[in-house]
Amino acid sequence: MDPNEQQNKKDDIDPLFDATEVDLIDKVAGKVVQWGMSVPAILFLESGKPLNFIASQLLHFFNPFLSVFINTNHYGKFAELLEKRQFLEEIVQVIERKESEMKREDPKREKH
Repeated sequence: MDPNEQQNKKDDIDPLFDATEVDLIDKVAGKVVQWGMSVPAILFLESGKPLNFIASQLLHFFNPFLSVFINTNHYGKFAELLEKRQFLEEIVQVIERKESEMKREDPKREKH
């Protein structure tokens, strides 16, 4: 990634988040857009705003069980991010920005 792009990405995101959190938000949003799941993800995230803290605590609870099946390197950090009220709004904004960037690059891309 170009250093200018990385600085722009960090400038767009709330200063409440540190560099590793910004990278994690960017990776998650990138995967959502790559898989073509922007609209369902935004709907899910917007509807889950009142429950984000409860969801984060569930992720912490299931961490020991899931670590048997999946690599949990970023799992704990994601659970901590979910505890922050601003996280859901930030990730929705990043998903929307990445979706519009992808459409600009490939105008033939359609929503599914």
